[in-house]
Amino acid sequence: MSRAPRATLPPTAYGSRLHDAIREGTTRQVTLQCPGERGADGSIRLLQRINSLRRAMRKANHPDADRYYGAHAIRIRNLVILIPSDSQYDPIIDNAGVPRPATEEAPTPSPTAGADPKEIFLKQMQEELENLDKLQKRS
Repeated sequence: MSRAPRATLPPTAYGSRLHDAIREGTTRQVTLQCPGERGADGSIRLLQRINSLRRAMRKANHPDADRYYGAHAIRIRNLVILIPSDSQYDPIIDNAGVPRPATEEAPTPSPTAGADPKEIFLKQMQEELENLDKLQKRS
């Protein structure tokens, strides 16, 4: 049995704050926390909504469609994390001496410079989860 085609809303049907979050995620890491006991369900729906908006923009040939795909969207428990594409390689590129564009500020040197980007990312996610656990225990 074939599936019915998926209905796509126009990009204007999505909230401006969702647009803002995705645009911000193309330049820096944005962590969106879905609160409550059913936060994991909320994070799934949020991730679906983000991807639906990006599809709608591409289908409408919106001029910013490619930019919206410049952020990776990752879900971990009740978090949706937006990170700029290829940002995990910034420390490696910096160590190689490739200059950053004049409009982009160089980050302060970190103790993880030269470490495996995957390990850096996993460590950051672990810290985020620990902070989240602390926040949830307080509530």
